[in-house]
Amino acid sequence: MHQKILVKNPNLLESHELAGDALHRELSSRPIKELSMDAQWRFSKIGLSESEVSQAVAPNFDDSGYEAISLPHTWNAEDGADGWLTKDKDGNSYDRGNGVYRKILELEQEEWKGKRIYLSFEGANTVTTLYMNGKKVGCHEGGYSAFRFDITDEVLWDQANVIAVLVNNSRTTHIAPLGWEGDFTKFGGIYRNVSLLGVEEAGIDLMKNGAEGVHAATWLSEDFGRGKVNACVSLRNDGESQKTLQVISVLRDGDGREVARAGVSTAVKAGNGGDVEYSMSLDKPRLWNGIKDPYLYRVDTYLLSDGEVVESQATEIGFRNYEVIKNQFYLNGQPYDIQGVNYHQDGAANGWAMTDEERDEDYAMMREMGVTAVRMAHYQHDPYEYQLCDRLGLVVYTEIPLINHSKSKDFTVDWKLFTDNARQQMTELVCQNYNHPSIFFWGISNELYDTDRETTELFQELCELAYRLDGTRKTIYADNQAYPEYVKRSAKADLVGYNRYDGWYYSKLGGTCTWVADHQKTDSRPSCISEYGAGGAISQHKDQPVQGDIEPNGKLHYEEYQSIYHEEAWRDIVTSNNVWGEFIWCMFDFASDSREEGDTKGQNDKGLVTRDRQVKKDAYYFYQSVWSHEKMVHITSSRYQVRPCHVPEIKVYANADTVELFVNGVSAGVKSADPEAGRSTVYRWSDVSLLQDQENIVKAVATYGDGSQREETVVWVGGN
Repeated sequence: MHQKILVKNPNLLESHELAGDALHRELSSRPIKELSMDAQWRFSKIGLSESEVSQAVAPNFDDSGYEAISLPHTWNAEDGADGWLTKDKDGNSYDRGNGVYRKILELEQEEWKGKRIYLSFEGANTVTTLYMNGKKVGCHEGGYSAFRFDITDEVLWDQANVIAVLVNNSRTTHIAPLGWEGDFTKFGGIYRNVSLLGVEEAGIDLMKNGAEGVHAATWLSEDFGRGKVNACVSLRNDGESQKTLQVISVLRDGDGREVARAGVSTAVKAGNGGDVEYSMSLDKPRLWNGIKDPYLYRVDTYLLSDGEVVESQATEIGFRNYEVIKNQFYLNGQPYDIQGVNYHQDGAANGWAMTDEERDEDYAMMREMGVTAVRMAHYQHDPYEYQLCDRLGLVVYTEIPLINHSKSKDFTVDWKLFTDNARQQMTELVCQNYNHPSIFFWGISNELYDTDRETTELFQELCELAYRLDGTRKTIYADNQAYPEYVKRSAKADLVGYNRYDGWYYSKLGGTCTWVADHQKTDSRPSCISEYGAGGAISQHKDQPVQGDIEPNGKLHYEEYQSIYHEEAWRDIVTSNNVWGEFIWCMFDFASDSREEGDTKGQNDKGLVTRDRQVKKDAYYFYQSVWSHEKMVHITSSRYQVRPCHVPEIKVYANADTVELFVNGVSAGVKSADPEAGRSTVYRWSDVSLLQDQENIVKAVATYGDGSQREETVVWVGGN
């Protein structure tokens, strides 16, 4: 049972009634005991039959023939991004089904004495069932959130325990995203970290929605001169007798100095649990101010029993205020540019089984480009990513995987199971990420086509659920349609994002904001461009391609057209005043095994950087020139190495005052910044001649207002 606990002595700290001398001495830290479980697993793919599963999870099964692996891991690292090379009887182009992970765990009773033991997963896709010594412990449905299993009663102390984890990434009929929905590969496996946790019998509740048990909501006065932390700590007592617990939170600044503290004392009945709430205040808090100053405070929460600290937990928070008024985003009362990208949890080496080091590199590349916001598509991402965005100052839009359809023509959806799971995924997203100051928007859906009564009710219920769990953030959804029935279905969301590909799949280049403006006449909610982009194949080149030269769903994805697309799309956005932000689709090429287009198979090539992170496409440098304050210069079409001698246009991106172009040591002229809005960083030279059948050295020298220079050189061979 979980309920709101009646707090005794809510002003405990002020009245100095805390047991003994605990108030007068520095609180000692005793974090929750944690042991990494990432190493020494055995893995194999198995069939779907009950007999194969029973055999593979049995404690006496001989798994010596299984592959030795470490976590994170996926079995689709190769076939998940190779295109439709093979197809099984169910139509899958990559391996979707059961995988079994086995591991031996030995725990010394003396070391873990009196602890509850949890096996904690940060994410596994899609359905995860845990067996301990042959007994089923529990099951989690959903591929993107954290979850835990209590294995205390199953542990055989001081001897070998057999852990077997069955993971299934088959197409689902009641778990979002349904069936084939979602234009990305659904990598199977335990693709995030796993750990073993040892907690007190009575302590902070880590089993409630897979969250950390401490929610710290920040509040600011209107003039930002006073801040408050409203803390909510979930407690539970799995013991056989009532416990009196003291909870203390200490607020520390970025240097670790205590700036406030508060706490409560309460009695928790055996087999019971609930939430305690209290607050602490401080004057003139330093604000979390995006990339300008992502300042973080830390809440250290201590749990005491009989006057001794038995558990502690650290939570990073930030004080910030934001609003979206009409079509302007404000952070701490000031206009703030939302320069965003979409990002999938995917890398070339191991698919979804990414390391934190890979995430560090990805986000460093985003910041180098000038990104200020990220939309984590299309599901809950790794916990480390949110922490990274907190520290980098990036504004985050995160969402649940309610994608494309809630109904299916291919199978019957069990509506109760589906809605239960959607609510679960929404709850886990909010509760597990509540404390992150970088998160501003809870996403309800992406390109949801169904508008029937049941879907409308579900959508509205998910909005209301997000409000109940967290009344401090906005709800949003991304749509590629704006018909009245879509607006009616999604009316409870605060904001709307539009996924638009004008100039790629349809319509004319540069017409996105006109389309948005037309639809704002009937739906006045503040709007952003949640997706826009074009494919870019780094091996395909053409001088001055036009929209008719490309094949959106085919083989011709000229890199030069991708650049032109983004130049025009950005000009359209920057010269309009009817969107509060934009999110490029997409930062990196990513696995989408059903695609075969451009020069790749099994990938969506709309990324500004290749999937292996080795090549930044020209469009990346365009955005760097308009978004970043770091000096840069880039000659486009550098990979167009053998080209006709007559070059109709050479184009350079630079955030400089002037750029001079040299061809084989001879100046082709100095160009000043183009005064036309949205093109001030694009420099052009027309009708340039190259020497035939030999290398031509082309150099651009950018000069800045302070007299400094940056230069770049490329080599082209002149052909016929």
